[in-house]
Amino acid sequence: MRSRQLTAIALVALLSGCNALPDFRRPELPRPINGEFAWSTSAYNAATPSKADHEFWRRFNDHLLVELVRDDLHKNRDLHIAIANFDAANVLLGQTKFDRYPTATMSSTVGHQRLSIVEAIGNQRSNDVYILKVPVIWELDFFGRVRRCIETQRATVAPLADDLQTAQVVIVSELTSTYVGLRGAENRLKILRRNLVTQERTLRIVNDRVEAGRDGHFNLARAKSELGIDRAREPVFQAQITLERNRIAVLTGHVPADIDSRLRVSGNRLIIPRVENMGLPADVLRRRPDVRAAEQRLHAATARVGVATADFFPKLSLGAPLGTYSFTSAALFISRAEFNAVVLGIDWSFLDVSRVRSRIEAKDADARGLLAQYQGTVLKAMEDTENSLERVARSNQELESLKSAADQAVLAESIGRRRFDRGAIGLFEYLDVQRSLLHAQDALEDGKTRSATAVIGLYAALAGGWPEQPPLRETMTNRVEAQQKGGKNSSHYTTKAYG
Repeated sequence: MRSRQLTAIALVALLSGCNALPDFRRPELPRPINGEFAWSTSAYNAATPSKADHEFWRRFNDHLLVELVRDDLHKNRDLHIAIANFDAANVLLGQTKFDRYPTATMSSTVGHQRLSIVEAIGNQRSNDVYILKVPVIWELDFFGRVRRCIETQRATVAPLADDLQTAQVVIVSELTSTYVGLRGAENRLKILRRNLVTQERTLRIVNDRVEAGRDGHFNLARAKSELGIDRAREPVFQAQITLERNRIAVLTGHVPADIDSRLRVSGNRLIIPRVENMGLPADVLRRRPDVRAAEQRLHAATARVGVATADFFPKLSLGAPLGTYSFTSAALFISRAEFNAVVLGIDWSFLDVSRVRSRIEAKDADARGLLAQYQGTVLKAMEDTENSLERVARSNQELESLKSAADQAVLAESIGRRRFDRGAIGLFEYLDVQRSLLHAQDALEDGKTRSATAVIGLYAALAGGWPEQPPLRETMTNRVEAQQKGGKNSSHYTTKAYG
């Protein structure tokens, strides 16, 4: 009767222990985020990103940019560091999974012993000793401690894959922005040099007039001053171009000398792509790797609460010390030298409840902190996306105005040049026309660079357009997803801190 009662109590403890550990639930996004973006225009209202958006840099229509991004994704040192961090954590995950199975080790001892007179009754006092032991230990995971340890490590590995994708988004965005800035600086330098040719022509005309006595030295000095001011801008653009090339070389894993010749070849004229197929805010936020990483870190913290809570329950393990013991090496492997046993070990901290509760409260506080961090990450991601949409929309408006201004400046310069050649207008008026043309064309090219950079920033806010896996290491993310699906309780853990 007594044994039945003990059995019933053990079963109740077992069943209650299996269900007592906290479960994780994916945190809900704030209510406003479940709506639409502030900039909800026809260009931004499709449900899912198209495949073309997954490699957004291809939409700039520059084959050299595509090649550079490929080099960037395969040779960038920061990405190699992120991959190494993931691989290290993934190996530790595999190691943790082995805790579900029995652990066997082997040890051997060879020595000499001299027994006391009492111990040696009926035996020799001095003997050689040969011992071979194979202890086998298996933790019986009735209360979920091992499962929660595995889940913790799995949730620790997952955000590292997201961190890699975040690094890819940042690095590719930086490379693309730098490349756009390089081409923009080159185009602005070309505009400046065309204008310098025009100003040199004007200077020759004024000089001829001065020599002919039809103009004064004041106008000649004014023309030389204007030419000198614009010439001073040339080395500024040249320095910017060199700096941009050097940065691209580092991002793509080259020394500047190795890539300089490739960058000196002008690529196709950049096309500023339209941003389409953005999706709803909630979908975009779930797609961002920084949001997914924050969620997985919250998941890991919740699982650690479960590991700490498991200390309330006994840790059961089966032990089977196997081996042989002999006084001679020849007899070490005969049946009479064998020894074995099967033991049930119980490790229970029920007398140390205060320490267990303290550990649980500490882990729960960590989880609350990571919940706040997750919520902050979501809000920051929403801010990034809304700001990027605003920049794209306003830069498009600016670009339209700059195009119109540049067209009118070209027309004004053409008319002014003919009138100046005929002597219908003076030098000051014509220099003003030239200056307006330079400013308009330079502002237009600078506006194109800003507009392209705004589009790149929006794609970065949208996680690069990559919905699930990064382009560099798809198999890595697939492994993580398979691991998450492999765990029976991989999506059901939370604590009292977040409902």
